[in-house]
Amino acid sequence: MKTFFTILLYIFIILLIGGIIFGVSILLERPLEEAAIIFGLVMAVWLLIILIKKLLIYYRARAQVLRVLKQEHAERDADLGMSPKQLTKNMVKGWNAAVKSLKKSHLKLRGDPLYVLTWYMVFGKPRSGKSTALKNAKLLSPAMELSNHEEGSTLNLEWWLYDKAIVIDTAGRYAVPDVDKRDRKEWSTLLQMLTRHKQKEPLNGLVLVVTADRLLNDTPEQLIEEGLQVRTGVNDLMEQLEIRMPVYLMVTKCDLIDQFSNWCQYLPEDSLDQVMGYLCEEDVTNIDEALDHAFDKVLDRLKELRLLMMERGDYPDDSLIELPINMEKLRKGLHAFAQTALKDNLYQETPKFRGLYFSSSQQVEVSAGDEKVNNKGHFLHHLFTRVMPPDRGLLSTLPSAERLRRAVRNYGFSTSGAVLALFITLFSSAYFTDRDSMDDLLLNHSTINLAQKHINLQLNTLNRLNTLIGDLTEVEQGWTLPWYGLAESSPHNVRLKRNFLEAFNTELLKPLDATRLRISDMTSEQRAFLVSGIVRRLNLVKAKLDEDHDAYDKTPEIPLEYLTVVSTDASSEASQLFVELYRIYISLQSSIVELTDEQLNLQAMLQDAISGSHGDFEWLIKYTNLQGFPEVKVGDFWVGSRQLYKQPTVQAAYTLEGREFIIKFLDELNLAGTGSGSLTAVKNEFMTFYNRNYLKAWQEFAEDFDIGKKKLRNRKEWLNALESMVGQKNPYFAVLRKIESEIEPVYSEGLMHSRENIEIFAEVQEMSGDAAPAGDSKAKKKAAKTALKVIGKLGKVGKLVAKVGKKGMKAQKKLGGKGGGAEVTDKKLEEASVTYQSYKKSLKDLAFNADSSKLSYKETSTYFSSPADVASGDGAGSLAWAAIINLQKVLGKPRDSTRVFWDLYKGPVELAYEYMQQEASCYIQEQWEDKVLVQLEGVTEKNIGKTLLGTEGLLWTFTEGSAAPFLQQKRRKGYIPTRVEKRSIEWDDQFISFLNNASDGRHIVDGKFEVTINALPTGINQSAQISPYATFIDLHCAESVQTLANYNYSASNTFKWSLSECGDLTLRIEVGEFSLRKTYEGQKGFPKFLADFRDGRKIFHVKEFEEFRSALENESVSAIDVNYEFRGQKPVIKMINAVPLSPPSVATACWTDRE
Repeated sequence: MKTFFTILLYIFIILLIGGIIFGVSILLERPLEEAAIIFGLVMAVWLLIILIKKLLIYYRARAQVLRVLKQEHAERDADLGMSPKQLTKNMVKGWNAAVKSLKKSHLKLRGDPLYVLTWYMVFGKPRSGKSTALKNAKLLSPAMELSNHEEGSTLNLEWWLYDKAIVIDTAGRYAVPDVDKRDRKEWSTLLQMLTRHKQKEPLNGLVLVVTADRLLNDTPEQLIEEGLQVRTGVNDLMEQLEIRMPVYLMVTKCDLIDQFSNWCQYLPEDSLDQVMGYLCEEDVTNIDEALDHAFDKVLDRLKELRLLMMERGDYPDDSLIELPINMEKLRKGLHAFAQTALKDNLYQETPKFRGLYFSSSQQVEVSAGDEKVNNKGHFLHHLFTRVMPPDRGLLSTLPSAERLRRAVRNYGFSTSGAVLALFITLFSSAYFTDRDSMDDLLLNHSTINLAQKHINLQLNTLNRLNTLIGDLTEVEQGWTLPWYGLAESSPHNVRLKRNFLEAFNTELLKPLDATRLRISDMTSEQRAFLVSGIVRRLNLVKAKLDEDHDAYDKTPEIPLEYLTVVSTDASSEASQLFVELYRIYISLQSSIVELTDEQLNLQAMLQDAISGSHGDFEWLIKYTNLQGFPEVKVGDFWVGSRQLYKQPTVQAAYTLEGREFIIKFLDELNLAGTGSGSLTAVKNEFMTFYNRNYLKAWQEFAEDFDIGKKKLRNRKEWLNALESMVGQKNPYFAVLRKIESEIEPVYSEGLMHSRENIEIFAEVQEMSGDAAPAGDSKAKKKAAKTALKVIGKLGKVGKLVAKVGKKGMKAQKKLGGKGGGAEVTDKKLEEASVTYQSYKKSLKDLAFNADSSKLSYKETSTYFSSPADVASGDGAGSLAWAAIINLQKVLGKPRDSTRVFWDLYKGPVELAYEYMQQEASCYIQEQWEDKVLVQLEGVTEKNIGKTLLGTEGLLWTFTEGSAAPFLQQKRRKGYIPTRVEKRSIEWDDQFISFLNNASDGRHIVDGKFEVTINALPTGINQSAQISPYATFIDLHCAESVQTLANYNYSASNTFKWSLSECGDLTLRIEVGEFSLRKTYEGQKGFPKFLADFRDGRKIFHVKEFEEFRSALENESVSAIDVNYEFRGQKPVIKMINAVPLSPPSVATACWTDRE
């Protein structure tokens, strides 16, 4: 009941305070928002007072309790020499110093220094030998020591560093407390520091230590109590760190087991570093069974070693026999200790038992009555270096529910404290912070000089002032309390905005707009930026006057180049500032008079700029190209690795994006010049000019589209291009689709007569599903047609609905058709679609067969053999031509006006034939090599003429066979390449020359000839001291050597010669004692001789007889004149060229010649 009345009292007080505040506010005619803010502040102060009062009471009570506790434990802490607070402070200081040293160490080079190595903790009752075991474990420690490792019990904790891990040696009082509250609190503080610095992986393992003498001598009750104490500490560790780590139970001081030290003396030194224990491979569910199993394994191993050691030597004592028996006595104590320390129960998390190990860190030797202590660690080294570190991955976390509760509690306290601190800080510093920020801003304002002459400095000054206004507005919006009530802006802010408007208008705009510009001297780009800037300034002003905020926000930005055109002194930074500040100026300007004057002034400037162009619209085209819209280039449609230089390109202004920009800009222009008839006339005149150039640009682009083939470098790229002709990547069909979409909204009389065919082709592609997805009307028409076809299959009712739908679509087409073209009927579209599908299939077959040069040769030879009947064959190429002709029957024969469409539509098959022509060339070259050159290998020299050039020779077989479609004979020209529509096989020039030479000797190569030679006297130069007395001609033939001897009197002989039977001819001249020889070698030796004596006379100079040159010169011989008369020699001489015996290796160029 008392609580109820207390609550009613609080409610009454709150209502009373609220009534007073709101009543006074109404009486003073102040806004209710102010009253609400004051009421909130009063309530906050009241709650703050209550909170502070309760906190004071809490802390006073807490201090009193701590004083009482401190008095109670003062005497108990005397043995440690420190109070509990000092002990905790000492431990925290040592911990922080150690962590700092680790972070500075070279461990940081391998990652986070606190996580590079595994961390372990040694935990056990005081005087259990923990520190001694670590000291004598032979751990390789660095020079950096974090602890002193002094003799005696550990005060709180010590750090042991080595290259495998970091071990924390804890004070024994943390496991079995001397003073429960003090030691447990200190233990909890240590765990908190572990959690704070190593949250992800606090601890990797725990070594529980119990001494062998306690296991042997203490009662089970004492061991149970010790295990209980240890279990409490372990449980605190797992809960606070939220982990379940491996636990290694280590029995220390095993040297106190009878015979243990003696037994160790017989072991090798390196064996003492190994572990004496057992590692559990699987998770332990029953600790008693696990201990028994581990203990049995150790004892079994001892017995095995005993047998081995007894076999290998003679030992003076009984340690080998007695040690297993003495160690068996530890079993009972181990079970008692583990019953509470490690065994699972219903109330606590069970430690993860990992293994049992025995060790000794000190041994006592008795010699001559004296005792000597040996600090040798037995069975310790490998435990810390090899057994424990590999278990790093066995760490696991506690269930998440406990962690979640703890996190919620921690975050709740933290958030509450932070909110309270923030609340107090804001209210205490609000006034001073807001006042200081205002003072700083006003101080900056006093340094701004608005009287600047240079435009760049003026804009920078105005920008500083605008920044100040923005900063002041931001500060006012961030005020904790509305110092100026609920007014929109402070008086300071209003004054600064007024100064900005006045300075911008008088110091910048008026001088800038007063500049006289010569429009006729400007470039197209400058004129474009000037007009665009004026137009967009006008539209900003108009939107402000109309209070149309949406139009104001959508008005495009003034071009950055506008200011540099108006003022040559302006920098690029100043231009950017002008664009931003002008928009701000118009948005802040509230004077209708100023805005109206600005509008009238700008309209006059716009009229001057437009009229000064004198009908030149190139500036708008240039301006559109500068907007960054993509151009359309031929190379974009073609595959291939070659770069195209000066490739055909459609400027950005003549694309749909460019057109949309131009139309929007013209709308801006029209909006800016509302009421001006001259601007409307300018727009109409420009659109006429623009539409013509638009269509002309696409027409020229289409006409030059084949230039894209120059990107194809080699056979592989040509093959890829041919394969692309089958799908949507077909460059010719793609450019047709592109042209259709780009020119759709543009019309101009006398241009782009192929429009109707291009549109029909687009319809056909859409019906066939080859066009790219689109949301335009054509795509919708296609979808509608498809839907009607499906509906038409649904019985009689479906057919009726489909029929009505089709009639509706036809009527729509008639009503909405564009001028200039005949109506496209469904029947016409269906016929065109059929021919298109046939064309596609033929292209697909051509691409499929393209890799076969033989099939390419077949198609090409058919084309070259009968170009007029190319469409009558059954090959893929012929079918492609037939499909083209069939489409021409549907759409009409090609004319000059529709040439653009038909050139592009035929493009794929033309490219295929160009590719096949190259393949055919390769095939012909292969035939030349296989059927001619290879066949000549092994043919004797005397038979090569007949074999190659005879009436049935290999050359004529090749020429009249594989090469026949691609060669033709012309009168007085001989063999020349066959040309069909400027297309021909690329024959090698040497081959054509060889062929034409061989054609003259075809019918004479097998003939036998008789040549009569009459000898005439042989002469010599007059100064010679010797004279020729005989001259001989020796013709070597198969049957005999034919000779003509000339002794300077009349002599004659008729020589019988044939190419296959005769060879070298030797001319011998006997001069004095010298026999001079001139040999004409080879099958054509005789023709060469006759050609040499073509005029019946040949003067030989002594340099032609190098062997006798010196001797002849000594006899003053310089020249010898040999003379003959010939009859019947012309056919033989003709065979020198008419019967070429060395055929060229290349007949036609192949792909390798192009790569």
